[in-house]
Amino acid sequence: MRERLRHPVLLIMLVCTAFLIVPVAATAEDWVDALAAVVLDHQQFAKLEGREAAYEPYLAQLHVARLALHRGDVEGVYSAMNRFMDMLEYAPESAGIPLWSAQAIFDYCAEVTPPMYHDVSRHGAKKTAALGVERRTEQDKMVTG
Repeated sequence: MRERLRHPVLLIMLVCTAFLIVPVAATAEDWVDALAAVVLDHQQFAKLEGREAAYEPYLAQLHVARLALHRGDVEGVYSAMNRFMDMLEYAPESAGIPLWSAQAIFDYCAEVTPPMYHDVSRHGAKKTAALGVERRTEQDKMVTG
């Protein structure tokens, strides 16, 4: 009887081990997909104002990061994600994206992107809040000046 049970038990252990390994590989890109989903949500909201095309370059940049991730190119992902953050950080309004949207995406990027794929020093509540205050101050000068 022990001989008959050895093979099914071994098979079950093998199958369970496979299930433990497969999700790790499948979740390697989940953070990019989650970030793209947030950008798509913001794009959907922007449709109400007819400015959904403004989000296309951001989605394209995430696609660049996804392709680098598929290739296993850590430096490529790092470069692509920092370019994505630059796009959000510097004058998103001129690209047609409201500041609140850019800040929300930027902050979410900090939450989901693994540290090896972006410059962690760029993130943080103080950093984002300071960017908002700095931009609002510049906008106030433009309006009053």
